Order: sequence, then C-alpha cells, then structure tokens
Amino acid sequence: MLSERARQVLADSGWTVDRAVDPAPAQDALRADGYEGCSDVPRRLGSLLGLVVEFRRPEDGVVERFALDPATGTAGEDPELVESWSRRTGEALCPIGQAFCGHMTLVLGDSGTVYAGMDDILKVVAPTLEAAVEVLSSGRLLTDDTAVP
Repeated sequence: MLSERARQVLADSGWTVDRAVDPAPAQDALRADGYEGCSDVPRRLGSLLGLVVEFRRPEDGVVERFALDPATGTAGEDPELVESWSRRTGEALCPIGQAFCGHMTLVLGDSGTVYAGMDDILKVVAPTLEAAVEVLSSGRLLTDDTAVP
C-alpha cells in the first residue's frame, strides 16, 4: 500500500487507481529496441504505465522527476549495457523508465526488483515496483549501500 504522500505525488501527475493505458506502444518500443523478452513489462506496470511524475523534494524544494515508460527507458540506452547489468544481478532486466531527472535508467528484474543504472553504476531502488514508486516519489537519493557489485 502506497503512503498518502506517494499517492498524492502520483495523483498530481495524473495517476488514478483505475487509470487504463494501452500497452501496445510500450510493447512495440521494447521489441524495436531489442528487448524481445520484455513484452509483459507494460502489463506489470499497469496503471503506472506511461506516467511522468514531477514533484518538489520536501526537504529542499528541488524539482525531481521520474517516468515509468519503457520507451523512455530504452531511449539512448545500449541493450548491451542492460545485459551487463543483468549479469551482475543474476536476473533478466527490462527497461521501464528513467529516474533522477533522466540521469538513471530504471530496469525491472524478473524477481520484481527495480534497479536504477547509469554506465557502470547500478543500484537497487526497491524489491518491488510498489516499493520503488514509494522511494522515487519520496525524493530520497540512492545511497552507496544500495549499489550492485
């Protein structure tokens, strides 16, 4: 269950519990960018699919943004880099968006774990999509103890 703050941040960006989004464009984008095994990702994102969330961090007022859109996650990201992250985590990973104002790519593992990566940096955001949305909507930065070796 999402916190009241997370629900409000999402709602301010147009999300509702019953929000329906056609998964076909996201599935097409994943296939076009070489992510053949990721066709179920849009379904797993559900009502969050395509959502771009922008808010001010409560502690300092800095604008933060994340997007749960596989097409955004694959844009400019080398599939070989995602494959190298998969080897490090030991599970298949699929791009699901971007976070931290577009500086990191969000990927979803088969286990449900959400990671954020950039170049050779890979960090665990949270063990579930719902928990990741909670972390991302809080504006908390990922710390070194979340790094994947």
